[in-house]
Formats: sequence, structure tokens, C-alpha cells
Amino acid sequence: LTLSDDAKRALLDRVEHERRRMANFGNAGTTEKMLDVAEDKKELRIGDRREKGIELTKEFATTLIAEDFARPHSETPAAVWKEIDALEGLASAKAQLREICDAIEWDRAMKKDPLAAFEPYIILDGPPGSGKTELAGLIIRLMAAYDMIASPEMTKSEGAELQGKYVGSDTTDKVRNLGKRAWGAGLFMDEVGAIAESGGDFKKDVAAALLTMTENHRGRFLLIVADYADRVDNFLAMNDGLRGRFGVRIHLEALSAESATRLLGKKLASQGLAMTKVEHVVAAEFARLRAAPDWSSGRDVRTLANTIAKAHKAAFQAARRNDPTAQPTNEIGEATVRRVFAKLLGDRLVDHAHSKCGHAHGGEK
Repeated sequence: LTLSDDAKRALLDRVEHERRRMANFGNAGTTEKMLDVAEDKKELRIGDRREKGIELTKEFATTLIAEDFARPHSETPAAVWKEIDALEGLASAKAQLREICDAIEWDRAMKKDPLAAFEPYIILDGPPGSGKTELAGLIIRLMAAYDMIASPEMTKSEGAELQGKYVGSDTTDKVRNLGKRAWGAGLFMDEVGAIAESGGDFKKDVAAALLTMTENHRGRFLLIVADYADRVDNFLAMNDGLRGRFGVRIHLEALSAESATRLLGKKLASQGLAMTKVEHVVAAEFARLRAAPDWSSGRDVRTLANTIAKAHKAAFQAARRNDPTAQPTNEIGEATVRRVFAKLLGDRLVDHAHSKCGHAHGGEK
């Protein structure tokens, strides 16, 4: 059994890929498994030739080629970028990601190792509903498509989950186990501000464990942490070393009224509904809602889409009860839009007033 020169290069590339993907990597065992799979692929090629009546040469029957060591199919950067570009808003975040990808492609074009200058630890900060979780998953898939990490899988955790039952090794083990689960892939830690709000010893343990993990295993996984901007600052302030660990910080801005209007239109269209006749009304309502307290951006759009769809269907059913000949339409009416927006805005203002009242009473104590 022999390997062509291309096959040798493909085998070495595959071994390196598996080394990055596996926490407990074994050269001999992994290579043996790859050779077994490669031989199976060779036998399939031989069988295909026999079926087609093509003469087999000894060289063909005993030589492994590069395709025999090919990695499982993965998506292309262009495919992931198509999804990222389809996200409403986030112009600044998209521009930063483009810069990262441009650097990777430049290094590859110059025959340099892009991992040498790659920053594997990223911060996402932004207001509620700005799409931090969705973008984190896309970044992990994008970096896997560029082969900066071996797998597009995302392990997710929230800051409050890292606090162990006991101070010390229990918390440290939680952090370490998270890193093991994300080895060769992506780890997304949401709401990291909760760590800073935990007890003094617990947050010290988490900070120390994170520093050790990110130092000793740099390049083995992609780490993305997220929260509101002020809470991210609190997280970084837990330990002087944390701020220096994260080489990229991406801010996600809240949706503009125009972007929110387009996104609502897409979500309604996915339910077979249209708002083409009331787009100007929707845009004006979003401008009012965006100026109100606690604007939740994408989250509010999702809520509105589902509520408008239900209200539209209920309005039709009510009309048909009065007139059995009434026919359904997919066009959302202005009255439905105004009613649903008014309800959400009213609830938002009441909740905000109650929140302020609660803070005031707390202050009096």
C-alpha cells in the first residue's frame, strides 16, 4: 500500500485538524483510523471501476490518494456570510468581522499561518434583543468555515451557571469542564455580568480559572462572551488580566426604526402575511416604540410579528362571524397594527413606571 505525495500532505493536514479538534489526541490511534477509512474509500473506487469495466492497474489498486483523507464536508465562508449579511442592522459588527476575515485571507494568500495573528477570544456587547446569541453562533460557524477552529459546534453557558456549590475547586472544575466540552469548537458565555455580581471568592475563582484556561489552551477553541456593555465592563474589572485576554470587542447596536420595519416585514412574510399597505404606519410606530424605555430591538420585533399575526387572524374570524361570505386576506390592516403597537407600548410604560417605583421604595429603606 502506498500514498501519493498529495495523499501524504492530505493525511498530515487531516492529522493536524484532528489534533486541534480533540482534547485527548493520540497520533497512532487517530492515524490508524484514518488509514482504515482511506482504504475503505479506495475499495469503493476499485469497485466503481470494475462496475464500469475499466481495467485495474496494480498502482491504482494499491495507492491511496488525497481524496481518501478528505475531511467531512463543511460549509464555506461565503455560505455563512450570506446569513450574516441577511441580518438587519449591525453594520459596525459586520465591518469588524470583515476585517478579521480579510486578515485571514491575506495571511493565506501570503502563505502565512493565520492562526499566528488570530484573536480567539471575542466580546459581544449590546442592548437586549440585539442578536448577540445569533451572531455568536454565526461567528463560530464562520471561523470553522475558515478552518480557524475544527468544528462549528457551539457550547453555550450563562455566567450564573459557573458558580459552583463550594468556593475553590468546584467552581474551577466547572470552568475547566466547559473548556473541555468546547475543545476544537466554540464556547459562548452569555450574561457574563452575573459572574461579577456573585460573591467575592466565587468571582475570583471564575476569573482565575478563565485566565488559566485561555492562557494554557490558546488556539484550541474560540471563546465569545456577551452581555450589556456596562455588565461586560464589570466582568472585565474582576481581574486585571481579563481585559488583556480579549483581543476583539464588537458592539451590536439596537435596530433602527427602518431596520425593525424591514425585519417585521420578513417575519410576517414567513407566516404568509404582508404589510405593504401599512409600512409607513409600522415605521412611525417603531419610531415611537424605539424612543420608549426598554426597547428590546429584535426581541420586540419577534413579539410584534407573532401578536400581529394572531390579531389579524382573529379579526378575520370576527368578520366572518358577522358576514359568512367574508374572504381572508394576507394584507395586515392599519387598525390591527396600531392596536398591537399601542398595547406593547402601554405595557412597556407601565412596567417601567413600576420599576422606577420599586427602586424609589428600595432607596427609602
